[in-house]
Amino acid sequence: LGYRSFSRVEGADVIELKRMLHALGYWQPALAAFPSAPAGVNTPRLQELRKTNPAAFEKAATEARQASAAYTREYATFDDEAIAAVDKFRADKTLNYQGNPPGLVDARFVEALRAAYFAKTKR
Repeated sequence: LGYRSFSRVEGADVIELKRMLHALGYWQPALAAFPSAPAGVNTPRLQELRKTNPAAFEKAATEARQASAAYTREYATFDDEAIAAVDKFRADKTLNYQGNPPGLVDARFVEALRAAYFAKTKR
């Protein structure tokens, strides 16, 4: 320990990774459709509400922030389930090499994932 930092990766790229793995049946295949991100606070409806009914705006903005945080926890975090999906895809595409850490998303993986995803979505 000490030569690297540990973190849980989170962000839009993780959402896209999960979206692609889901489309290929590797991540939460029972999920009917990959959900879109919830609307933010800066929608025209909420901005109008801010002007006309500040109390209702605050309530709606709090709900929007909570929905966004829940979406981030579920879909934007590189969690154990995503790692397992990555590892299964790697195994199925013979991308496992001795010494690879679990959940490795490297250039070979990304290339294979994109190819499989675009081949499936072109249909």
